[in-house]
Amino acid sequence: EEDETHLLAYWRVIVTRRWTVVAVFATIVLLTLIWTLKQKPMYAATITIQIERETPSLVNLRDYYQADSDTYVDYMLQSYFRILKSRSLARRVVTELHEELEKEFAAPQRGFLAAQAGNLKKISSVEKTEQASDDEGDQLRSLIDQYLDRITVKPLRQSWLVEVTFQAKDPKLAAQVINVHGRQFVEQNIENRFQTTQQVSELLSQQIVNLKGGLEKAEERLQKYGQDNDILFTEDGRNTVTEKLRQLQEEYTRAQAERIQKQSYERMVRTGSADALPQITGSSLISQFVGRLSDLKRQDAELTVTFAPDYPSRRRIRSQIEEIQKQIEGERGRIVKTFEVEYSAATERERLLSVALEQQRDAVNKMNREIIQYNILKREADSSKDIYNGLLTRLKEAGISGGLRASNIRVVDQAEVPKGAVTPNHKLNLAWGIFFGLIFGVGSAVFQEYIDRSIKSPDDVTRHLGLLALGTVPRLHNLSLWRGYKYKYGYGYGFRFGRKKEQNEPANAEKSDNRSIELAPHDEPSSVIAESYRSVRTSFFLSSGSAPTRSVVITSAVPGEGKTVTAVNTAVIVAQTGARVILIDADMRRPRMHKIFKCANANGLSSVLEGHCSLENAVSETNIKNLFLLPSGPVRPNPGELILSPRFKEVLKSLKKDFDLVILDSPPLSNVSDGRILASVSDTAILVVKAFSTSRYIAYRAVQHLAEAQVRIAGVVLNDLDLRHLAGYSARYRDGYVYDRYYGHITHDENVENRS
Repeated sequence: EEDETHLLAYWRVIVTRRWTVVAVFATIVLLTLIWTLKQKPMYAATITIQIERETPSLVNLRDYYQADSDTYVDYMLQSYFRILKSRSLARRVVTELHEELEKEFAAPQRGFLAAQAGNLKKISSVEKTEQASDDEGDQLRSLIDQYLDRITVKPLRQSWLVEVTFQAKDPKLAAQVINVHGRQFVEQNIENRFQTTQQVSELLSQQIVNLKGGLEKAEERLQKYGQDNDILFTEDGRNTVTEKLRQLQEEYTRAQAERIQKQSYERMVRTGSADALPQITGSSLISQFVGRLSDLKRQDAELTVTFAPDYPSRRRIRSQIEEIQKQIEGERGRIVKTFEVEYSAATERERLLSVALEQQRDAVNKMNREIIQYNILKREADSSKDIYNGLLTRLKEAGISGGLRASNIRVVDQAEVPKGAVTPNHKLNLAWGIFFGLIFGVGSAVFQEYIDRSIKSPDDVTRHLGLLALGTVPRLHNLSLWRGYKYKYGYGYGFRFGRKKEQNEPANAEKSDNRSIELAPHDEPSSVIAESYRSVRTSFFLSSGSAPTRSVVITSAVPGEGKTVTAVNTAVIVAQTGARVILIDADMRRPRMHKIFKCANANGLSSVLEGHCSLENAVSETNIKNLFLLPSGPVRPNPGELILSPRFKEVLKSLKKDFDLVILDSPPLSNVSDGRILASVSDTAILVVKAFSTSRYIAYRAVQHLAEAQVRIAGVVLNDLDLRHLAGYSARYRDGYVYDRYYGHITHDENVENRS
């Protein structure tokens, strides 16, 4: 459920900021199309080259052992891949096709942005160009840099093949250039191998001459030393003295292991743990005695229950038990005695073998001292001989390799003239433009939603203001999507609504039914907007509890939040319950209620407070039953002082006696201090907040102003709520519309007829 809630929240953000998403999406897609259409088509030609296992180097002896290792193969292939994009190979190709490449790389006239991008590219490649050879001219160096930028090397996995691609504006030139690149790569490899072979041959010839003389001298020294010391070896290179020492060492090791085992058994005997010896625990005779002894003890235990100890049967069994115990002890003693003798024999055998081993070691050491120098001379001679033979063999191989133009590189497939351009890819670029357009569009919408600090839902009212949400009033444009209302969205002057014209309704009915939105609960009592204010009325009375509420001030933080609309429609809804309600237009700076109810404003609240007329003459009855109006009266320059006067409290006290509920329309709290003064003399206050408009800070400041006035805040009415932004609320109002369609829509005339 939480995941579904998060997805719905993101969807509401996208719907709310849909124009941002559309604008960003359209901009990115348009820029992508413009950039794609301005690109010149490029054709790619590809050549396939096979790089076989390289012949081991004639210089490095370790190559013979490393040629088959995976690490060596990886390093070899990576080296060839780098050579394919090396400047030396590129220089050979550019030198051969200088005129063609110079025309291909001729820079067209570029715009300002392209020129700046080129300058940045030159700056970034300064280090790379400094490493180029000094003999390259400025023009040739530039061609090589551009040539390498268009070369792509792509190894084919699990094979010895590599694809080399070159892109050009001319498809024929692309195929020609990459074929020359492959041919030059093979020729360069052959030249390098030939030069290496020649150098190796010269080096090996010098080394062989030097090693030949040293080998002859080493063999002469070895032969003379062997004759002088009578050192002879068998065909297999072994002698009897060393072989005998090896045999004695093995026998001594076995005797020592046997003695250690016997010694551990002997220690068990000394410590009184002889019963745990394997010879005793594994003895079949002792096992038979123990089994017989157990049976006799069981029989004696059975007779103990019935007979006394001196009973003949029990005496006979006890004598048998004693006899068997003596036999067990005798057998254990025999085993222990035999083990002691074996332990002594093992100790003596180990001692004798140790003496013989030391004597044989002395003999071997004496012999080793005599042949140490012989072995040194022999190793020297053998090493010189191996090196000489190896160099002689490699010299012959070098001579054979020098006469062959062999290479481990060959071209598998020559490049063909490409038929279609590889760039720009219109479909791919458009797809990327759509993808990034959606990503950045949605991201921009989410970012806008993140930085938006307005009150958006009843949950925000509770979370950020700490107040009860008395109800929500939907945006009328949303209702028109379902009810057919012809609302012009807004609250205040000049905003009208009308019902959807019925099938049999006259054409001019709409003009005659042009009622103001502030009287919607009266004109359309079964409409969704009326039900919204009924919900506010119910929540307001429930929040009052047992304490009677006779006066309430309805205010807002800033102008344009719908406080006057809320005050008028709340008064209408309460009056429909049969309660006597008086509505006071206390906004004496910008009065509007006399226009809503279409009554005179010559006498009103300001006239009463100044003493120009009585309260009875100022109060007027509206065309709505049980609803009375006290207009603001003429606009005065000092409305704040009039509200602070004791006369205002007397007027309010008098109205509380005559009416069940007094509703005051207050000026906004953030503009003037009139709202706080009105709140201080009222029983409770209702704060009107415009959804997706009023910021949390401004609304919280308004709550602080009401708290300073020490008035009980009944709650908040969330006005002008866009139902498409909140999951659950729109469904509720849709359900209300289905209810109206099922039971029928009650018109204003039908409502008046029903009341009469």
